[in-house]
Amino acid sequence: MVTRRPIEIEDLYRLFSLTDVTVDPAGRRVAFTAARPVAEADDYESRIWVYDRETGTTRPWTREDDRSSSPRWSPDGRHLAFLRRSQGRPAQLCVMSADGGESRELTNYQHGVSEYEWSPDSVRFALTAATVEEWSPDGRGAKTEPVRVIETLRYKFNGRGFIFDKNRHVYVLDLEGGQPLLVSGSDWDDTNPAWSHDGARIAFASARHAEREFDLAADIFVVSLASGETTQITETLGAAESPCFSPDDQVVAYIGADRRTSMPSHRKVWVTPSTGGRQRPLGADFDRTVTDVDGLTWSPHGDRIYALYEDEGRIALLAVDTVTGERVQGDRTLPRQIHSYACLAGEGSAVIAASSSQRPPELYLHDLEGRSDDVCLTEFHNAWMDTVQLSDMEAYWGESADGTSVPCWIMRPPGLDPEGKVPGVLKIHGGPYAQFGYNFNHELQLYCARGYALFFCNPRGSSGYDEAWARSLGRHRGILDYQDVMACADGAIAQFPFVDETRLAVTGGSYGGYMTSWIVGHTKRFAVACSEAAPNNLYSMSGSSDLAGSNHRLVYGFTAQENPEFYMERSPISYAQAIDTPLLIIHSENDLRVSIEQGEQLFVALRLQRKPVRFLRFPGENHNLPRTGRPTHRVQRLSHILTWFADFLST
Repeated sequence: MVTRRPIEIEDLYRLFSLTDVTVDPAGRRVAFTAARPVAEADDYESRIWVYDRETGTTRPWTREDDRSSSPRWSPDGRHLAFLRRSQGRPAQLCVMSADGGESRELTNYQHGVSEYEWSPDSVRFALTAATVEEWSPDGRGAKTEPVRVIETLRYKFNGRGFIFDKNRHVYVLDLEGGQPLLVSGSDWDDTNPAWSHDGARIAFASARHAEREFDLAADIFVVSLASGETTQITETLGAAESPCFSPDDQVVAYIGADRRTSMPSHRKVWVTPSTGGRQRPLGADFDRTVTDVDGLTWSPHGDRIYALYEDEGRIALLAVDTVTGERVQGDRTLPRQIHSYACLAGEGSAVIAASSSQRPPELYLHDLEGRSDDVCLTEFHNAWMDTVQLSDMEAYWGESADGTSVPCWIMRPPGLDPEGKVPGVLKIHGGPYAQFGYNFNHELQLYCARGYALFFCNPRGSSGYDEAWARSLGRHRGILDYQDVMACADGAIAQFPFVDETRLAVTGGSYGGYMTSWIVGHTKRFAVACSEAAPNNLYSMSGSSDLAGSNHRLVYGFTAQENPEFYMERSPISYAQAIDTPLLIIHSENDLRVSIEQGEQLFVALRLQRKPVRFLRFPGENHNLPRTGRPTHRVQRLSHILTWFADFLST
């Protein structure tokens, strides 16, 4: 019998993410991206793998030293295209035979290819790329980089850097290469190209209205390749992305919302005539938000549209009826999250990449009608799972101060003594328009492996529930959500006697970091805390973030300059004098979402008071450090958090 061990930090290197699922036209082969951190290279291995449904085998299709992703089979089944990042270069479009072998690189864009789609006749691609020439010391003969002239609020973006002069445009490129044809352009950022089935038109998303830098809206456009004429087919109601032509090309479906100047807003499946006309949402009575992962898929007869929906901690593949425009159907019962999908035309099934709280991602064959159980197709994590102890999620309800029921979960440490007491960790998600749920999370499992009871919730402001729940926070941020997350902790202590209320920690990142900083400024209940990438001063963040001018303004309804007192009242930095809890502050030096000055301010305020505080600065990292940072930095981050907690939670 194999003795199972607790999960460790270094198990991070054993875990794959599976994305970009796509099925060949014959329905036989499934291509997908499998990525994992690699210790030796301090980087990520990302390869295209192919699962063969006839032989049941899975094997890599691209080399280890190429960071390949986004596979797409050609409609005629003869080729497989993908994006490749090699030797530090940005992603370029490549193509190989559908049977494998050496690939050809078709592009050489300085800023890479963002996305692409095959034409229906399999001889062209629609792709998006930014083609501005980047300055270099010897490129223009200048020794000093020129000044950046900024005239728009949206001039930088976390993970991308400066974007004000790097608008992406739609190009058409022949399979045999040559000069790409620009089919969109000017001062707009164009994304999400999608071909009509007759190959005559391309739909794409773009924000071209006069107020585009001040609101959340975008539109869907359609360009005729014969005439070059571009038609706006939506009416600037709100967000619009991921267009997709119906089988008869008469209708374009897209993911959209109907609020321009207020957030958050649930996204729905919308449809509009492909030549323009009245746009309407489908499944409006199903009050959940659609994710933007893998876009939309029409059924072969055009009577359904498939999409991924967030649903009470789950991410489910559901279908909306295009005939009635109302009914949304599919399996909403399985406790899991689907990370990618591809429908099998005519089979009534799909191949999905999914994970659950105790199962890392694998590929599954999923019956769209729910007539049979899912069949697991891959074994990326089987051997590893046979060696480790994993904790499951148990649902419970917390009762907030105003009587609101808050959905919560707890994870017990493996080998828990039913008569004993263990420290508890309250974990708070980012967003706040996000959700905790039924996916595999290495970090949460790690807390349990170190002997902590972990509890977490989806407080008001979270996604995954009805829109009223998401929008109920509004100007009450720091008030209602504080009550909700404290109800999560209170519920864990009251309902699970093994939680030691004298040894509690609280932690979270981004909005979760904000709540952590806020909590320790308003209560002494926690013995230790860790605040990551936290907005600690909302007034200064309103001018320094890549979302400056929209993030808080569109939630509160006014700018920091219009009501500075309110912004400071809701800023954790204003309560630094009351913070006595030992606090670990973590921030990335290249974070453009929540600038590192936010962490610096709180550190200085606490250090000047001689309070117990430690500041970790991660060079070269951005806001996504916990998910996509350098593997060495991710390991260091976890090690520092666990050491900090152990110093203050040990008996």
